[in-house]
Amino acid sequence: MRYLFGNLLTHYAPASLNRGEHDGNEQLIQQILWQDEPHTTISPFSVRWNVRYQFQEQGEPVYEKWDKVQRIRIPQGKAHNPNSYIDDDVMGFMVTEAAKKNQKGTSNARQGALGTNRAISLTPYDGTTFNYYNSREKDNLSVHSTNFHNTCYQYCFALDSQHLENQSRILNVIDAFIYLGQVGGHYNESLFDFSPESLVFRWTKDNCPRFLYCFEQDENKQVIAPKLIEKVESEDIEAEELWIGGEITKRLTLENAHTFRGIKATAKDLKRKISEDLKFPSKEPK
Repeated sequence: MRYLFGNLLTHYAPASLNRGEHDGNEQLIQQILWQDEPHTTISPFSVRWNVRYQFQEQGEPVYEKWDKVQRIRIPQGKAHNPNSYIDDDVMGFMVTEAAKKNQKGTSNARQGALGTNRAISLTPYDGTTFNYYNSREKDNLSVHSTNFHNTCYQYCFALDSQHLENQSRILNVIDAFIYLGQVGGHYNESLFDFSPESLVFRWTKDNCPRFLYCFEQDENKQVIAPKLIEKVESEDIEAEELWIGGEITKRLTLENAHTFRGIKATAKDLKRKISEDLKFPSKEPK
């Protein structure tokens, strides 16, 4: 069995209103406690939404196609089918039917091969809020405020290649994350580039990732990955299983790891290796 794990770090930018949530005249950004400090976060569902959309952009058959004009998902078939539709295969699905008189309820479900987790800001949130005024209003709602956070986000995924009906779709998943642009689903009101500036992939027979959320910022505001180095030095992870790409390679060097300055070059070489191991032709990147 083979597993693909990934830890990705976005570019640095101001994040604001990534889910379109409002509390009166205040526009909120989601927050969680991370290592005992407040950090901003973006849900895994927002990430998954855009991964699914990337499949559509790749020209792959999807069961739920996003209509930009109507802003709705439109089923492309009568029933879910993981053999026919890449989103059903990779993401999974669940269809339930309520119980009727003298008849139990039914469900048709498939667990997806892809798992994702929350995107968490690399730096703590300091509570920055931008205030502005609506000159046409003269009441307690005339002052508006928006939370925003200048930061980058790290997020992670896991993919079980054995669970895919069509294993070559693992290449589509890699491309989806490499070209993951604006994240936020149909609620997004602000541009934030979610394509990775730095990344680590692990292609392995080990069913545990062991390195997720490995990026940190040091006192000089440089991105480092000490936990990843520790895992390799302790032999919990073999360096040969790692593909490291992007900005992090200026400061991270691991002997025998596959290291590339460019994100696209990293993905291309990883897809070559996966294609060799699983014995199918590699797809050329965009």
